[in-house]
Order: sequence, then structure tokens, then C-alpha cells
Amino acid sequence: MKFVVSQNQDEISLYYGLDRNSVRKFFNCSVQEFKKSEFSKNTTDDFNEINIHCFYDENNKLSEIEIFRPNKFCIELNSNFNWMNRKNNEILEFLEKNNFHGDIEIEDGLLVDSYAIATVIDGKGLTECCYVDLAKISYLNCYK
Repeated sequence: MKFVVSQNQDEISLYYGLDRNSVRKFFNCSVQEFKKSEFSKNTTDDFNEINIHCFYDENNKLSEIEIFRPNKFCIELNSNFNWMNRKNNEILEFLEKNNFHGDIEIEDGLLVDSYAIATVIDGKGLTECCYVDLAKISYLNCYK
């Protein structure tokens, strides 16, 4: 699947506050629930066959999502630039070329604050996961 962070809602979009049943209906595959940590207020949905984790608030409303390879992840600046399997410096160069202005923290992965995106890198330094806090973006458009 391809996921694109956008200000505009597309035909198929995930967004903050979408109910758990609608998310499950959208992905239409088997799901397992687990607690991310001992501090979790609710269970997380693991859509293992499509490499997606969805997090919900105490009212079963979608709040965050983790998207893993082999899915594609893009932002509206250029929906053809896939962040997966990229090194930090490639993503930083992309953001700079597209006149992105915002706070970015660099650790093992990147934390792009104004888009509420964090990346997780593998042992080779390549992005293997993109985490999105849906409360801070408008839409996460999905394409199968």
C-alpha cells in the first residue's frame, strides 16, 4: 500500500478520531490486538499481513499509525518520493529541496515535528518504519 500525508482528504483516507471498526473494515484483513507498553491506555491493532500498527485512544478512536516496509510512505510535497528504504540524509535532502521549513530532530531515525512523523531505521541505516501522530496532520490518504 501507499500512504500519503496530505492536507486534502482523498477517496480513502485515515484521520484522527476514526473509529476502530472503520479502520478494520478499511484494511479488511486479520488483526491481532496487543498492548504496546504497560502504560498503554488501549490495545493496538496489528495488521500483520499488511505491516501496519494502529493505535487508539481510550474511546477506540484512531490516534497514531506505524507503517512498515514494504509499504510506501510519502508526504504531499512530492507523493512520488517514498521514505521507506531511504537513509536519513536522503530524506533531509528531499525536504530541503522542497523548501520544507520546520523542526527536525536526528537520532537513530528522524523526527519531523511539523508533520508529526518519526522514522525508524534498520541496522543498515535505512528507514523501515514511519510513525505518524494523526492528531497533528489532516489526512493520511491510502492507495492499494
